[in-house]
Amino acid sequence: MPKLPVPLSDPSRSAVQQIVRSVGTALGCLAGVVDREFNPLVEADGVSSLRGATQWALRLRQVGGFASLRPFWLPADPAIAAPATVWAPIRCDRRLLGFLWLVHPEALLSREEMERAELAAREIADALRHAPADGDVLLEELAGGDARARQRAALRVLEEHPHLANVGVAALAIVAREDGGDLRSQSLGEVARGYPFRLIAEDHIAVLVPGSPSDLDAVANRMAAQVNGMVGIGQWYPHLRFAHKTYQEALGAVRVAARLTELGPVVRWTALGVYRAFAHLPEGTLAYSSVHPGLERLFAEPAHQQLLATLETYLDLAGNVPLAAQRLHLHRASLYYRLHRVEQLLQADLRDGHQRLCLHMAFKLGRFTGRYPRPGSGSPVGGILATTVNSHRVPL
Repeated sequence: MPKLPVPLSDPSRSAVQQIVRSVGTALGCLAGVVDREFNPLVEADGVSSLRGATQWALRLRQVGGFASLRPFWLPADPAIAAPATVWAPIRCDRRLLGFLWLVHPEALLSREEMERAELAAREIADALRHAPADGDVLLEELAGGDARARQRAALRVLEEHPHLANVGVAALAIVAREDGGDLRSQSLGEVARGYPFRLIAEDHIAVLVPGSPSDLDAVANRMAAQVNGMVGIGQWYPHLRFAHKTYQEALGAVRVAARLTELGPVVRWTALGVYRAFAHLPEGTLAYSSVHPGLERLFAEPAHQQLLATLETYLDLAGNVPLAAQRLHLHRASLYYRLHRVEQLLQADLRDGHQRLCLHMAFKLGRFTGRYPRPGSGSPVGGILATTVNSHRVPL
């Protein structure tokens, strides 16, 4: 599992080394920086890393160090030969990146010295602001296929962000339009700003949005405008442990939005209806899927387009003849004639509910696969259409 923000770029490492060296000299301390997994990031000249990362992590968890916003003191522990230390959390937008640790010969630091340590931690956070964050790793773990890994990731999140314990979440997935260029080059920092859990893949962006479900539409519309793309919204769930469900739903919704551009730039999973049944089917399966071969043969025949439009409208309106005639601007006798003609062509009986279901599903599958596109509709967006299950992730 990647331990981020390791590795640091050379400019970031140089800046953090300078800060660590400066605070260590000013306070007369041994100093260093570790990431949240206690991997050493930067150490002052001649200072080796604190030994026993597992023991240190356990001690910090016992005193609530991972949730702390201010520097805190940890007393010595002779049992593991651990000296008294000061730990200053390094946070970026409340997201824990790691710790600045200090070992002073006199064990304790004054209030002024603690404030200096806190200032150094903020300076380090600024230097790391543009380094890879661990939000994308956490979201991949939260939304992954391994239940135990999801549980561990949820515990990590709640440890760092206890305010999320009783807050629901929903996922948003964003994909660029066909003419929108490379999604990764489009203001990703702006799109993901304020969302500590996000994932940047080759073909989509995903963010986990905590809070009220009433905020989702506004957030999704803003993101769609920022990347000139489409956004799928997963269901809102009352707890972080459902992150994998809402993430997969958001991917399914944006996949449908990319294929059926007439649905608009923002599509909710809960509003997809029958298209939810197709959203996660592999591309190869879709290519050979067939619900009603007789109807699907007519999709490519221009002479039958008027009859197809009549039948689709009739089925969309649940067989309501008066409403279908009104929608199509037809006399009822004309509508009945067309429906009878369709029955003859397809050797179907529209009074049979099972046959009507097969015909209706065939229309929807035709729309989704592009075998029966709406007149004037745009071509499907590439990328995320191939698969939404095993896409390769790239770090932000």
